[in-house]
Amino acid sequence: MSRDGNRYCMFAILSALIFVGIASTGTQAQELPEFYGVYAVHNGKLTELKRNPQSNNYTMTLGGADIIQSMSGITFPDSDLSFIIFSPQVASMDTEIWVHIMAPIRNAPSPSFHIQDQGWTFRVAPIPNQPQMVKLVRKGGTSGGHLALMLPGGFFDFVINQPPHPDGVCVERLVSFIGGGVIYRPCGTQQGETRQQAQQERTRDPAYPMTAERAQQLEALFQQFLSNPPVALAGASLVGRDRYPMQVRIASYDRSSNNVTGEVEWPTLNAVHRIEGSLVGRTLIFREVAHIKKGKAGLGCVYELQIEDERSLAGMWKRCDGSSDSGRTELTWK
Repeated sequence: MSRDGNRYCMFAILSALIFVGIASTGTQAQELPEFYGVYAVHNGKLTELKRNPQSNNYTMTLGGADIIQSMSGITFPDSDLSFIIFSPQVASMDTEIWVHIMAPIRNAPSPSFHIQDQGWTFRVAPIPNQPQMVKLVRKGGTSGGHLALMLPGGFFDFVINQPPHPDGVCVERLVSFIGGGVIYRPCGTQQGETRQQAQQERTRDPAYPMTAERAQQLEALFQQFLSNPPVALAGASLVGRDRYPMQVRIASYDRSSNNVTGEVEWPTLNAVHRIEGSLVGRTLIFREVAHIKKGKAGLGCVYELQIEDERSLAGMWKRCDGSSDSGRTELTWK
């Protein structure tokens, strides 16, 4: 090849390299962490999150976790977030991770927060050529307020400077007699707020889909039903796609305290458990506290069932045998 030909080839190669270099600057590579940890990604920038120091004492009780008072103070301007986890254990991580709502507790020393059951799932995705890193992504973002990223080794709290989800506005903490647990409910009338405004705020929550008058009518009907024990309710609990028939027998009802006792029978699991609970508004809450007949059913399950109409209750079961599992329960009465 001639000298001029060699010069032409070198020029072409150099031009191509310059073009590739210029083109590559149009796409900024994702910044990756240098040290093990949990990181939030906002506008391509990494922020290391802090494991909440109360993670070691994080206990799930009736209605959720107990009071959280130590907060990281890490704040983001909006919900356009993803997360990167850099850990030797990422290979065993679930395919979905939850970010839960944290609601301020009205009747506890400030600042105090409760981790709600509600939240959003983030999908877990691998990062190419990084076997010890995964990325947590979600389309659509989340609401604002105080939130908690829930991981097997603890939770990581942060704040998004946007309006919170209705479940994250405010809760009240009520001490329950059931195993020394607690119940959390959306706040009622706030200071300086009319009763009508409070009811409008409460009806935004799926747990309060009817008027106060209708709820009071159903509560009164169910109280009347319980007032002549023993009374029976029948239905089923769902575990995935499986349906387990159950029969609930209320043996005693104290109208002054709204406390109930009785038993639940699981015919297909050959088990009978003693239950203790309470009627809170139009919500029947009870827990399986002891074996009467030990079979294949888990013990310790908590049920929170709302009166839906003149013959049915529906809601959630959770925390059987201390697990984090949950599902739906449906019962009929009358």
